[in-house]
Parts: sequence; structure tokens; C-alpha cells
Amino acid sequence: MYIKRYTVGATMLIALVGWYVYVYISQDSTSFEFFGIPLPNWPIAVWVVIPLVLLYLASVFHMAFYAVLSSIKLRKYDKDFERVIDAIADAYLAKAERNNVYKTPRYKLLGSIIDSTTLSPTKTLRANTQNDKLCSYQSYR
Repeated sequence: MYIKRYTVGATMLIALVGWYVYVYISQDSTSFEFFGIPLPNWPIAVWVVIPLVLLYLASVFHMAFYAVLSSIKLRKYDKDFERVIDAIADAYLAKAERNNVYKTPRYKLLGSIIDSTTLSPTKTLRANTQNDKLCSYQSYR
């Protein structure tokens, strides 16, 4: 979910719940004692809104945590893609020693196949490939 949209929606919900409680339920004020510490005397609507704000903060932290985990996972795929490009370039140049280590299972299979082959692309490689790194090796062949 988009954090900005979630924040706008959560803010509107928190404001509406606070307004509803203040206008239609009670306008009284009360204070609580929490582990022997007296809390301030606030309207009941504020005491209802505080758990909603805490839930919002916890959910944003949860989404941020899993976004970071997803970013780390995608970074592995990006690095493995770069290794595959290097392996293709090495296969194109027919290098003798090619041992690339891949971290994702999808690229392990592809990398092992590429590491054990020699490639000989046609002259239309530059027209069919948008990768500058692979096209630059065409002049070496």
C-alpha cells in the first residue's frame, strides 16, 4: 500500500472517530493512573484517539520493515542479473575460467548453463540488445 495514501486515510479516520466521540458520545474529561503515574486530564475523545495513533504508527513500522526486506531480496536479483551479464560476456570472449556464484535459485541454473558454454552471437547483436556492456564486446571478437 502507498504510505502517503495510507497516512491520509488513517488521518481522516482518526479525525472522524475523534470528532464522533467528542460530539455524539461524551465531551467529558477524565484522567487515568498508569503504573502509579497520573496521566493528564484529557477529553474522552483524545483517550479514544491515542490507541488509533499507536496502531497507525505500528502499522507504518510494519510496512517499512517488510519494504526493507523486499528491497534486500530485490537487490540480490539485481546483483545476480549483473553477474549473468558478466557471465555472458565471458562466454562471448571464451574465457577459460568462469566460476560465478549466484544467490538466487533462478539465476543459479541460468548461470551454470552459461558458464559451461561458449557463445558466438551474430552481427545483429547491437541491433537486438539494449545492454551496452554486451554490445561493447562485439568489437573484440
